[in-house]
Amino acid sequence: KYESLGYYGVLGIKNFATYPEIKRAYFEAAKRFHPDKHFYIDDDSVKDKLSRIFSYTYEAYTTLSDPGKREEYDGMIEVRRMTSTSLQGKPRVKLEEGKFLLRTGKYRPAEMLFAEVLDLNSTIAEHHYYYGAALAKQGKFKSAANAMGRALNLDPFNEQYMAELGMVYIELGLATRAGSMFSGVLKLSPDNALALKGMARIKK
Repeated sequence: KYESLGYYGVLGIKNFATYPEIKRAYFEAAKRFHPDKHFYIDDDSVKDKLSRIFSYTYEAYTTLSDPGKREEYDGMIEVRRMTSTSLQGKPRVKLEEGKFLLRTGKYRPAEMLFAEVLDLNSTIAEHHYYYGAALAKQGKFKSAANAMGRALNLDPFNEQYMAELGMVYIELGLATRAGSMFSGVLKLSPDNALALKGMARIKK
């Protein structure tokens, strides 16, 4: 239930709150939910719930106190607000939410959202690419390679997809395949930083 409140709601602040207000609200929440405050509770399920609430309030504080992260979060909230209930299942909305999760390091939830996107529409290269990116972040390199390969089948000359797939191939120990990907990228864009980095790793 606490997650449904969002970052502003769980801290009990307005979406235009200033940094001092955010900080004050977080410290008040920390007093209530910090695990050390409830050492006397014997029920492990209650202690676990309090710990999760505290973690969420800390996540809210670190996001809202960072201007860049707050802007991203506010953007995601705006997408949700402007999208009617009838559109909530549409791929683009879920894709944007998944990209936000990916940028903020929530790789497993991002993977699950991108999987939903693919269930809704598997004909778009970007959907497969981001699904693969979320898998790669979790070390699921074989599945990531398959997903990124499908993205490339749909968009064969996408430099980003090729370079990222090359990096995944390195993790799988497939240096020849990786080199082929990087060579393809560098033919299209000789200064591509990721492809150059990948080539350097192969030559070590």
